[in-house]
Amino acid sequence: MNCCNSCILFGLFISIHLPLNQTIQNNRCFVIGTYGLFFSIYQICIYGVIIPIIQIVFVVLIAKNLKKVRIRVQPQIRSENESRSVLSKRDMTLIKLVVAEILVGIILTTLYPINVLYSVLTSNIPNKSVDRITNEGFLSFLTLIVLLYLNYCVTFIFILEYRKHFVKKSNDLL
Repeated sequence: MNCCNSCILFGLFISIHLPLNQTIQNNRCFVIGTYGLFFSIYQICIYGVIIPIIQIVFVVLIAKNLKKVRIRVQPQIRSENESRSVLSKRDMTLIKLVVAEILVGIILTTLYPINVLYSVLTSNIPNKSVDRITNEGFLSFLTLIVLLYLNYCVTFIFILEYRKHFVKKSNDLL
């Protein structure tokens, strides 16, 4: 319990700088200047590097643990045609689910920090054309609203889709 409280407090503490250093321009929140550059690099490191590496490490650990379980546990054979494929199919379904979530997460969340970095680097350009401002606004909307929130929706859809396999196996066991 103490570890959970520490993690929650750390997460709150590390994010306390966010509302303090944002600027509102044209009814939109921006992070500009040196802090904006720091913030975009921070996001690239967290969302683009650290989180994908952690996810990949956990997939490798899941695969290794499933192989160990497969070696230790001998499934009950109900017929001559049925062998270890029951455990293997379930394991492969779990691995497919986790890998699909990681790939979608990496693709959908990596573009947002890159867009923030671009916005910070180009914020000081004077006399931007109306077309450029419109394109940058659309790309910001696309990367923030659509892609970032789409990540959670796609994860939910994956879980709903793969849930069928696990529920069917659970009902068969009962």
